[in-house]
Amino acid sequence: MCCVSLILLASFCFLGKATGKLQVQADPSLVKAAVGDDVLLNCIFTVHGAAVDLSRLSILWFHRGKQLAEFDDVVSVFRKGVSLSQEELVNGNASLHISQALHSNLKTWKIHIYPHHVLAIQRS
Repeated sequence: MCCVSLILLASFCFLGKATGKLQVQADPSLVKAAVGDDVLLNCIFTVHGAAVDLSRLSILWFHRGKQLAEFDDVVSVFRKGVSLSQEELVNGNASLHISQALHSNLKTWKIHIYPHHVLAIQRS
């Protein structure tokens, strides 16, 4: 049985004093799964001192330099078999579900969580 190894890296920004500090909890350890297994890459975020306001955040998932999923007021997925739950985002859960892991799922997965104003500056 072949195994697929995935690594999760998280990066984040601070929202500033007005909304509180964004804190991201992601397990950076190696995730092992057999080819064909479903995999969950866990990522939980909180905003210290404030309720999570999704209208102020953008969440982007990357694999091998390609963006595969994002939340920017709505969830968009750019690859079959990858999902991000908008219902869970409201609870501070940005975990990514990968259905039926493949060899092509090897290597590092990254999540970036930004306040909208930071993302707008980086895209311009």
